[in-house]
Amino acid sequence: MPAAMRGVRSGALRCVRVMQERTDTAQPASNNGTPGAVDTGAYRAAWTTAMLPNGASVLNKRPYSPVIEGGRRIGMPVGKQGIINIADWAHRKLHIPVEQARSVAYAIAQEIKRRGLRARKVMSGGLGRMIEVVKIEIGSELGKELLRR
Repeated sequence: MPAAMRGVRSGALRCVRVMQERTDTAQPASNNGTPGAVDTGAYRAAWTTAMLPNGASVLNKRPYSPVIEGGRRIGMPVGKQGIINIADWAHRKLHIPVEQARSVAYAIAQEIKRRGLRARKVMSGGLGRMIEVVKIEIGSELGKELLRR
């Protein structure tokens, strides 16, 4: 495998950590939110790489990752599973008793429907750092290749 390709692939592996750090510091989804896109840790842990014939990809396969990255537009319905997820979140994060969490979840869902959710821009916000990491890895691999000759 050519040195530059090894650098791209090792850089992609290092970029998983970059995305996990971006996840920890992502902007809040609302004015009342806190920084970071971490609740249960599943999204943070889902950053991975895919090796491709001509390079590599850094991605997050959680089904809600597009909403974290790009936000949620106003007026979209939340749905039954969304209410359950919000109720679970309210119980975990807001310490709402389980028996009250569902009614709180409906109120939160109505606000999300009315205001939407702000884009967290985890991936797009980390792109510059990822490019730096890949450049360093490519340079390192090319340097090793030159030393071998």
